[in-house]
Formats: sequence, structure tokens, C-alpha cells
Amino acid sequence: TRTGAGEGSGAMKQQTVTTRAAMLAAVGPRQFFLRVTVSPVAKGRARTVRTKTGASRTYTPTRTRDAENLLALAFKEQHRSWVPWPKGVALALEVTVYLKPPKRAKEYPTGRPDADNFLKMLDALNGLAWADDSQIVMATVRKWYADDSGERPVGWVIRARELSR
Repeated sequence: TRTGAGEGSGAMKQQTVTTRAAMLAAVGPRQFFLRVTVSPVAKGRARTVRTKTGASRTYTPTRTRDAENLLALAFKEQHRSWVPWPKGVALALEVTVYLKPPKRAKEYPTGRPDADNFLKMLDALNGLAWADDSQIVMATVRKWYADDSGERPVGWVIRARELSR
């Protein structure tokens, strides 16, 4: 907060200018929750192909690209006024993915896709939620089966929080 002399009839006015950063610092560490009720997609490997001319071309699989775009869109819709954490802010992340149960569901979804590939999908939030995902210093990823009760629908639940200084 800065104070300065106001303009007018010579009388000193107190003018308070509060920056967004100062407001955010005043409320303590920030956090957000994101719920996306679409079938979770794990990050696919980048593909490299040879063109007719013999050159190599690398691309992200369409399914991965579409899912990243969907996560980014959901974040923008649910957190319209969010200001990304700047570089240097350490973050903790909790990601829970609820998968469609197979016909013969085991207690835990121990098969593919691997949990770490779901975490890699959060590259989609670079520049939106944080400056870069290298700021994430703690992460927990859980894979569960969804249920029919509506309590755990198929989808993503993501919680990110700033670690206290």
C-alpha cells in the first residue's frame, strides 16, 4: 500500500493505492481447486515420424493435445480472475483422477495408465495457474475408480497450494 499527496485545493488527501500483489500477500498463501468431470487422459508420448522428404517431425498425439486444451479451458472457466503464481513460488499439488471402473473392478486401479502420466498433463496449466510446472516441489497423485453415487464421478480433482514461506 502506498500513500501520497492527493490533488485538489491544496489540502493533503490520503490516497491509498493497493496493488494486487499486496492484497494477495495480505490473505496468506493462495490455493485453488479444480474439478473437471471428463474421462481423465494420461499424457501420451510424443511421436516422431519421417516425412516424404526424409525429415523428422515430432508431434503430440491428438488425444493428449485435446485433453490438455480441455484442462486449460476448465481452469480458465472456473478461475477467471486467477493471477498465475510467479516464478520462484514453491507449490504443492494434489491430483486425484477417478477412472471408469472396468466390468471386473479390482479394489485399486493398479494397471495402466501410470499415475505419473496424469501429473504430466498439468503442463496444460503453465502460464495459467503458475509460471512453470518446475515450481511444483511436492505432488501427490491418486488413481481411484469412480462410483455411481455421484460422490466420485469420472474426472479430475486438482488442488494446488502455495507453500508457506
